[in-house]
Amino acid sequence: MREYIGPRYLQFTDKQIQIANLILESLPDTLKRTRLGKLKQTPFRPTFDEVYNDDPSEAVRSNEIMDIARTSLNILTENMTGGTILNPLLNDIADNFNRDDEGKEVLMNIVAIEDSMIQLGIIPSDYVFLVANKKMNSTRILSKFRNKHRIAGSMRKLLKGLISA
Repeated sequence: MREYIGPRYLQFTDKQIQIANLILESLPDTLKRTRLGKLKQTPFRPTFDEVYNDDPSEAVRSNEIMDIARTSLNILTENMTGGTILNPLLNDIADNFNRDDEGKEVLMNIVAIEDSMIQLGIIPSDYVFLVANKKMNSTRILSKFRNKHRIAGSMRKLLKGLISA
């Protein structure tokens, strides 16, 4: 799964917004134009009411997902994929970075900055790519073991009955 694990209800931290704002201020106007042609002035930072009124199920317990996953699942692959700065920064202007090589290069630099900050522990990752399976608790393991042997015992009885007939 790829899942948002950042602040509940997309309530980005002051640090996230400060970093996103510094990057936004450094961008050329061509990369800051919204779909409506306006210049983006501030990073995306919805209020709780905006998120809740738009979709009350959005990121309700996002900050608890990893704790729950770690206790409930066998994690096979866990890859923090960022989005901490990119999400508030690129909202409504992401299309601009795909128009030419310069935009793509700027985007790659922003991704590298975000990755470095995550690796250094300056900011957490707001998204994760996770591959996992269910943990087998001792009760489930015993139950499977008993069922397997119960079936094997039934098969033995069936085979004996067929052979003796």
